[in-house]
Amino acid sequence: NLKIERPAGYPLFEEYEGLDSEYNARLAVKGNPNLANVVMVMVGVRNPDKDDNVFDSDDDGLDKCSVVWVNEMRLADFNQKGGWAVTAQMNAKLADLGNVSVAANMSTPGFGGLEQRIQERQRETIQAIDASGTLQLGKLLPKKLGVTLPMYLGYSKEVSTPQFDPLSPDIEMAEQQGLSEERQNNAQTVNQLKSINFSNIKIDPQFGSGGSRDRNRDRGGAGAGGRRGDGKGGKDGGKDSGALDSNVDMGSARGGGSARGGGSARGGGAGRGGGGSGFGLLKLFDPGNFSANFSYIEAFNRDVNTEYQINREFRGGLNYNFSHSPKNFMPFKKIGFIRKVEALKWLSDFNFYLFPKQFTVGTQMNRIYETSRVRNNTEELLGIETDLLINTQVMKTWQWSRNYALKYDLTKALKFDYNGQAQALVGEPAGEINREDADAFQAYKDSVLINLQNAGEITTYNHNVTGTYKLPFDKLPLVNFISSDIRYQGSYRWDRAPFSQDSLGATIQNSRNLSLNAQANFANLYKKIPGVKDLLNPPRRAPTRNDIRNEDRDGFGNAEEEEKIKLKINPLATLVRLIASVQNVSGTFSRNEGMLLPGYDRSARFVGMDEQLLAPGALFVLGHQNTNWQGEQVRYFATEAAEKGWLVELPLQNQQYNQTYQEQFNVRANLEPIKHLKIELTANRNISQNYTSFFRFDEEQNDFVYDSPNETGQFSATVMSWNTAFVEDDVEDEFNSQLWDDFIKTHRILVSERLNAVTYQLDEPENTGYYEGFGGTSQDVTIPAFVAAYLGIDPNEVPLDVFNTPVAPNWRVSYDGLTKNEFFKQ
Repeated sequence: NLKIERPAGYPLFEEYEGLDSEYNARLAVKGNPNLANVVMVMVGVRNPDKDDNVFDSDDDGLDKCSVVWVNEMRLADFNQKGGWAVTAQMNAKLADLGNVSVAANMSTPGFGGLEQRIQERQRETIQAIDASGTLQLGKLLPKKLGVTLPMYLGYSKEVSTPQFDPLSPDIEMAEQQGLSEERQNNAQTVNQLKSINFSNIKIDPQFGSGGSRDRNRDRGGAGAGGRRGDGKGGKDGGKDSGALDSNVDMGSARGGGSARGGGSARGGGAGRGGGGSGFGLLKLFDPGNFSANFSYIEAFNRDVNTEYQINREFRGGLNYNFSHSPKNFMPFKKIGFIRKVEALKWLSDFNFYLFPKQFTVGTQMNRIYETSRVRNNTEELLGIETDLLINTQVMKTWQWSRNYALKYDLTKALKFDYNGQAQALVGEPAGEINREDADAFQAYKDSVLINLQNAGEITTYNHNVTGTYKLPFDKLPLVNFISSDIRYQGSYRWDRAPFSQDSLGATIQNSRNLSLNAQANFANLYKKIPGVKDLLNPPRRAPTRNDIRNEDRDGFGNAEEEEKIKLKINPLATLVRLIASVQNVSGTFSRNEGMLLPGYDRSARFVGMDEQLLAPGALFVLGHQNTNWQGEQVRYFATEAAEKGWLVELPLQNQQYNQTYQEQFNVRANLEPIKHLKIELTANRNISQNYTSFFRFDEEQNDFVYDSPNETGQFSATVMSWNTAFVEDDVEDEFNSQLWDDFIKTHRILVSERLNAVTYQLDEPENTGYYEGFGGTSQDVTIPAFVAAYLGIDPNEVPLDVFNTPVAPNWRVSYDGLTKNEFFKQ
C-alpha cells in the first residue's frame, strides 16, 4: 500500500517513508520494486538510537537482549473472486448475394476453466468483436455481362485491459490514484485487423440465347439458329447469330457460304462460335482470358511498450490465360492411294498444328509497408522526465513476380512446354512516407515510377523447357509392335548477389535431362506372322464319339467311362514356342547433367539473357553442358565465359564451381519358353560424377584458374560371373585361390603393360615388373585386373576404362506349373 500512497511524480530514486500504526512499524520504499519478482527476504533486528527513535518516545537508550524466532512466511487473504464471460454471434444469409457474420465476446479477470488454478486464471478484461462478409457483387450487374466479382470484407478488434499495472505488476490498476486517461489507455493491449479482398475477378460476356460465347466457340458448333453444315438457316437465330460471326475467326466470311441460308451461311454453319479451328483476334483478346485479384490488409497493434505498429499489405495481380483447341492439319489424309497403303501410314498420319495450345502470362505484386514506434516509459519507470528522441521504425518491401507459360503441340507426337518465372524488387526511397510534404511525396512517386518502368531489380529468374517426341514406330508395319518416346528437359536459373555484396556477382546454373523409353511387345509381332499364331495357340478340338472306344460302351451303346484324350506333341510348334519365348522387352535410358557457375557479371533480362541477348548464350539457357550427346567433353563453359568478360575478377570468390553428371541404363526382358516357365532378365548400368573447384581470378597469373579441383563418382553395373563361379580352390595348396593368383601375379602386370602402351610408351618396366605411373596398387591397374580375373575376361581384352565394363543381365526363373500336375495335386 505504500507504493499506492506515494504521490504521483515522486522521485523514484528517493526513499519514501511511512508508518504502520497497527504494528507500530516503519515502512519505506525506494525505486519501483515488484513483489512478484521477490526471490529472497532478509530479516534484521535493530535497536535504534534513543534520539532518533520515532516509534518509542520512552526509549531508555540501553542495550537490549531478546530472542527473535522467524518460523515461516505465508500468504493470506487470497482473492477468490471469479470472473465471467459472455459471447454472442450472428449469421445472416443475403439470398444468393452472400453472407455476413458478426461475433463478439467479453471476459473479466478470474475467468477460466474449472481445472485451472488461481494463478492460471485470466488477469485481464478482454473485449473483442469480429465481423466478416462475403459478397458476390457480380450478382448486382446484368447477367449478360458475365462479371465475376467476389468480395471479402473483414474487421476484428480485441482490447485487453490488464488487472495489474504492467509497469508496476504488483498494483492493480483500479487501486492507483490519479492515473490519467492516457496512462490507462497506454496500459491496454489493442490488436485490430482490417481486410478487403477481391479474388478471381473476371469478365466473360454472354451473348445470345446460346449461352456462353466461349462454350459455343470452343465446341465449334452452330450459333443460336441453324445446324452445322445444314442448308437451312434458323428461323430466329440464323440471321442474328450469323451476323456476329464475321469477326470471330480470321479469314472467315459472315457464314462462309455463298447462299444466305445454305451451307455455312449466316444462319447455317459456324454461328458465333465458329468452327473452333481459327485463331481469331476475338479469341485472343477475349475478356474471359483475363483475371485479376486485389487485397488490402491493415494490422494495428499497440501495448505498454509499443506506441503503435501499423502493418499494411497490398497484393494485386493480373493474369492472362489463353487456352485453345487448335485444328490439326493432316494434308495427306484424304489422298486415296496413300490412305489405303499400310506402308504409307506414316505419311497419311502426318499432321501439324499452326497455333499454340495454351499461353499464360501473369504478374503479381506484394507490397508491405510497416511503421512502428517504441513507447517512452522512462518517466513512469524512473520518475524523471527525459527528452529522449525515439524515431519511427520503417520496414518496406515491394516484391514483383512474373510468370510465363507456353504449351505448343507442333504435332500429335511432338510437344513443347515452356515455364518461366522472374522475381524482382521495386526500390523505394528510405524513410517514412510523408504525404503532407508535397515535394518529398512527389520525389517518392517519381522514384517508384522509374523503378516500375524498369521492371524492378530482378533477384531471381528461372525457367524450364521441355520437349517430348513419340517415335513413329506404330506407323511402320514391320516395327509397329515397338513403342518409344524421347524427352528433353532443360532448365536455367539466375540468382542475384546479395545487395550488400554486389561485387560477388550473380550465380547461374543450368541442367538438362535426356531420357529415352522403349518397349517391344513381341506377342503382338507373333500374332501378325502367318501360321505362328496357330502354332502358339492351337485351336481346341471338341471330343467326338469316335474318341470313345467300343470296349468302354455298355450293352446299350452308351459310354461307361470316357478316357482322356492323349495330347500329341507337335515338334514344329515346340520349336516355334522356344524361338518365340521372348514376350516383352523394355528399356530406359536417362542422362542428367548440371552446371553451377558463381561470379557471373551479367543481368537477366530476356529469357534469362542480358540486354544484348549474348550472355550466357542461347545454348546455355536451354540446358547445354560441356559434354555432347555421347557424354564426351567438348567445351569448357567457365573458361569461355571468363575469356568473354562475363565473370567478375574477384580473387576472394569463395563459392565453388560445380559440374554433375548422371547416367542410368535399364533393360528388362520377359521370356516364357514353355507354359508356366517364366524367365526374367534385368540389366542396368549407373554412373554418377561430381566435379567441384574454385574458379576465380588469380592476380599473379592475371587469369582465371581452377583452384582445389575435386572429382568424385560412383559406378555400378550388372555383370555375369558364370565363367568363374564354380572355380574351386586348390585343396592341396592350403585352399589357395587360382583367381586371386591370376589377379595378383599376372593380370595386374598385363594391364600395366597395356596402359603404358597407350600413354607413356616406355621401353622397360621397373624392377617390380610394372611400368612407371602404373604400379601394382594403382586403381587404374587393379580395377581392370580384378574385373578380368573374377569375370573370366582375357586381361588383354578387358576394358581399361572401368566405365566401359561390359554389362550382363541378371536372371530370375519361376515355374508355377507344379500345381497343375496330378502328382502334386494329390
